[in-house]
Amino acid sequence: MKAPLLINALTGGTRQSAYINARLAQVAKQTGLGLAVGSQRIALDDPSVAYSFKIVRSIYPKGTIFANIGAGSNVHEACRAVEMLAAQGLQVHLNVAQEMAMAEGDRSFTGVNILQTLPKDTSSNCCQRGRVRLNWGHS
Repeated sequence: MKAPLLINALTGGTRQSAYINARLAQVAKQTGLGLAVGSQRIALDDPSVAYSFKIVRSIYPKGTIFANIGAGSNVHEACRAVEMLAAQGLQVHLNVAQEMAMAEGDRSFTGVNILQTLPKDTSSNCCQRGRVRLNWGHS
C-alpha cells in the first residue's frame, strides 16, 4: 500500500455490486490504496455470487485486499473468505447499529464465534500462514 489508507468495505453479492467493486478496485489500483470488500456472508452461503467479490482481485492482482465477515462467522468461514480473494487481511465487522436498522439485518448477537476462536485456532492453513489479521473497524 502506498499510504496508510483503505477503501473500506461497501458491497457485494449482486451484478450491480460487482460493477461497484470493479470500480473501487480500479481506483485502489490507480492510487495504490488497500481495498476491503463488503460482507462476504452472501458468497459463503451462495458461491454463485462470489464473482462479485473476486472481481477486485482480478482487477487489482498485486493490491492489498481485505476479506470481510461478520463476528458470528467461524474460523473455517474466515479462511474461506480470505482464500476467495487471496486476501492479505480480514475485517471482522461488528456493526450492530447497521444490522438493527436494516430490514434483513441479523438480530442475534449471541454467536460471536470468530472473536472467541480465531486467536486460539491454528488448524487452518490461512491462519497458520499469518495472512488473517483482525481489523476492529466497521464494515
